[in-house]
Amino acid sequence: MWMLKGILIGLVIYFIAALVYVGATKMGPIEEHKATSLTVFLGPTVFHLWWWTGLIATVALACWFFKARS
Repeated sequence: MWMLKGILIGLVIYFIAALVYVGATKMGPIEEHKATSLTVFLGPTVFHLWWWTGLIATVALACWFFKARS
């Protein structure tokens, strides 16, 4: 049960932090009549190695936290 809790809480914490990061760094006023691709958001997230490293670290720390509590 501690592993399930750790994975779920780790994912929730990570994706909230990822949304805040993308919102703080990449979002700005979108100009009218200009094409905006999905790679604007995928470049610094899904296609970046540190994004995946952070995901694994967050889930591992959450699992460790719940394991230590039980």
